[in-house]
Amino acid sequence: LLHTVILGILHAATGVNLPTLGVTVSAGAAAIAIWLIGRLADIIGTPRTLAQVHLATATPFLYWAFGGLETTLNAGAVIAFLIAYYAYRLKPGRARLLAFGAATTVILTVRPETFLIVGGFLVATGSIEIHLRRAWREHLRMGAVAASLTGMQFAWRWWYFGSLLPQPVAAKVGPQAFALDRIAGGITYALTTVGQYPVALLTLVMIVAFARGIRRPDPIRSRMAPLAVFVATYVLFVLTSGGDWMEGGRFFVPILAPTIILAFCWYGPVLTRDAVIITIAVLNILTSCLFAQVWSTSSVLGDRASRDAFPTDTAPYSWFEAQNRTHYRDLIFLNAIRPVIDFYVDAVPDKPLVIMSGQAGLVPFHLFQEHYGRLRFIDQFGLTTRDFTGCIVSSPTRRDVYGLPVSLEMFVLGKGDFASRCNIPPPAFIFELDTIDGREARFIAAHGYVVMVQESGILAGAYPFRGETVELNQFLGVREDLFRAHPYPGLGSPAPLIRLGA
Repeated sequence: LLHTVILGILHAATGVNLPTLGVTVSAGAAAIAIWLIGRLADIIGTPRTLAQVHLATATPFLYWAFGGLETTLNAGAVIAFLIAYYAYRLKPGRARLLAFGAATTVILTVRPETFLIVGGFLVATGSIEIHLRRAWREHLRMGAVAASLTGMQFAWRWWYFGSLLPQPVAAKVGPQAFALDRIAGGITYALTTVGQYPVALLTLVMIVAFARGIRRPDPIRSRMAPLAVFVATYVLFVLTSGGDWMEGGRFFVPILAPTIILAFCWYGPVLTRDAVIITIAVLNILTSCLFAQVWSTSSVLGDRASRDAFPTDTAPYSWFEAQNRTHYRDLIFLNAIRPVIDFYVDAVPDKPLVIMSGQAGLVPFHLFQEHYGRLRFIDQFGLTTRDFTGCIVSSPTRRDVYGLPVSLEMFVLGKGDFASRCNIPPPAFIFELDTIDGREARFIAAHGYVVMVQESGILAGAYPFRGETVELNQFLGVREDLFRAHPYPGLGSPAPLIRLGA
């Protein structure tokens, strides 16, 4: 929510396109997070410069600092929340409690799952303080503030959306929310993140050293224990939720700062040396180079390999959209299907045409701006629309980290039930990512759709930073009765396939 509000305000004030603003906000939030970790390091007693350099050069943080999402904003919110927590815990006062309330408001409005993490953290730390008969009154007040803010957030969602949870959460949460396969997926995600960011192994080893020293004198232990509880609570959420489907350890970025401070808390005098700081920075930079070689989908500066292999008009789009290979694939596809969509929107002026897809990226982002009110979207994973999450036919489907997966086969073969029981008739258009052999396109072509556009080929970066290859395998199908009623100019019936790529 907070990320959306910030983007909306900036767009209204400047008129700059949202993709550019998204990256600008991500980079700005990253800079704020780097400054804030210095403040948190001062509170804990960890060398400020080391903490800031480590965070600024850490591969996941650096990668998502230019990702255009809320990831680094969340990282900054976590650090601000912990600073406010320590400030009130160490020296209670009304002004500091208000500051804690402000920081809690920020962190609760960045990501929908944060109320679980904040709640679990305050319950755990409060229980420890009550057991030790220390600052338990302060924890009760902080808990009351967090609970009140969470209640207001839920009330607002119910009033505005008619739901206590945002749609992406509703799509992912079901009876199997904490099933063993989710936990297995979370563990796999954690191991994958360590593989993509090997420096994390060093951090983990140093945290183990911290755990062995937990019996050290109270001043150190009391400062470090809340950080350890927060990191543990957050990691528990990631593991039980199944992790994330994006590369680059996105879900772990918000706890990089407290994890770094945890790792280096016992080694203060040694870590102020320039050689140590330079070594950490060099290790992180080398890891980032490895990530760019193997896993990144963004092209390095000056890399035109994808654009030269599959040229398309990028003038209507931002520089950032063309720089990421996944987005560039969408731009190629969008330029090809735009004339088809334009034609049918003009041919059927009396009602909105429905597009169904499991892809909610740049294609619908641009199409729905160009044809506002004339197109309606159905999300196959239920992350952005309620059609399938509110449908008695599909709602029992097993959820995963992608949402509620309604496959094309499930929808097409059950189209009668979806139409009669859920009021979801076959959409005018289907566009989707296909298998490399084109199985999905052949399937819908055999079940009432004309496949008019289909990509093929592979996008890769220039050597040595080829990164993750992106397959050009999207297709667009038009419902056959719509095509026959309004034949696309220059095409017969049935239409020949328009192929993009080699």
